[in-house]
Amino acid sequence: MGLSGVMSRCVGIKRDLRLSKSETYANYYYLNFRSFIGQNGDSFDRYLIRMNEMSESINIINQIIKKINNNKNFKQNNFSTLIEKKDILKKKNDSFMENIIQHFKY
Repeated sequence: MGLSGVMSRCVGIKRDLRLSKSETYANYYYLNFRSFIGQNGDSFDRYLIRMNEMSESINIINQIIKKINNNKNFKQNNFSTLIEKKDILKKKNDSFMENIIQHFKY
C-alpha cells in the first residue's frame, strides 16, 4: 500500500509523478522520457526497471544539455566569483556556523 517509485512500478502500477501533468516537479513537464513498468514484482523486474531508468537518465541529461546550449540567455557559472567566495569563507572564522551558512546563501 505504501509503495512508490520503482517498487510500485515493478508490480504494474502506472504511476510516475514525473509524467503527471498536475503533480510534476523540476521541469520534467518539458522533457520527453519514458517510465518503465514491470509485471511480476520480483527483484529481476526491479533490476530491469533500474537499468532502463539509468539509460533513460542519460537521455534526459542530453535533452537538458541541448536546451541549455540552445538558450542564448543562459548565464554560465562565473568560476572566478566562486573562487572569491571560497577565499572570503576561509578568511572568516569557520568555527561559527552562521559564517558557513552565509556562504551558501549566494
